[in-house]
Amino acid sequence: WAAPGERDRVGPAERSAGVLRALALASVAPSRTARLRRSARAWRDTPSRIRLPAVLLLAAAAQFLLLHAYLLHGGLFIDDWPLAATEHFQGTGSLLSGLLHGDHERPLADVYLALTTAASGTSPQVHALWGFLTHLVCVVTVAWAARALGMPLLAAATVGLLIMLFPFSDSIWLWYAGSHVSLSIAFAAIGVLLGLRGLGEDRAWPWHLAGAAMFAASVLTYQVTVVAIVLTLAV
Repeated sequence: WAAPGERDRVGPAERSAGVLRALALASVAPSRTARLRRSARAWRDTPSRIRLPAVLLLAAAAQFLLLHAYLLHGGLFIDDWPLAATEHFQGTGSLLSGLLHGDHERPLADVYLALTTAASGTSPQVHALWGFLTHLVCVVTVAWAARALGMPLLAAATVGLLIMLFPFSDSIWLWYAGSHVSLSIAFAAIGVLLGLRGLGEDRAWPWHLAGAAMFAASVLTYQVTVVAIVLTLAV
């Protein structure tokens, strides 16, 4: 355990201690590897009806740790105010009509904003909750799609965690009126999952039709996924 020139200065006690440390490290490393392998095997053997809720709970817990202060104490921003005011004073129908007349390219986003604003009322915390939930769905569905495409579990989970920690815009976290962007990405990821499921079925067309419907819903919610959808269909 010492350099050749220093070996004579190392006593028997030090050499024995070095041997014991090496043996301990050699025995611990395989046991940790074995435990990790057993855990991965147990996770793979777990029914999907249990795995999906477990993933949702873990992602929700991580996102709550990240955003709980804003979720509990945040306020309304920019377009949140006129949306809440229009719904409060003029009703949901008037809000939806105004949104549809002002934006012909994203009708599903207009429906989402009208219905969630009606459910939220004037409460900033409930408005923030919608943004929290749509971002959570986005994170889980993208990670699930990455896993379905063959990405290892740890890598797919890392993709989801990175989307949670570093979204392409802070408005995904803070701006309720922009939360439909996360919904659009989730629709696209679900479309990928449905399309992949169809590849393993004898009657693939219902799955592919459902996937195409999800792609259409994604674009009609927000156009941020157009390029990704075109590349997916090309492949």
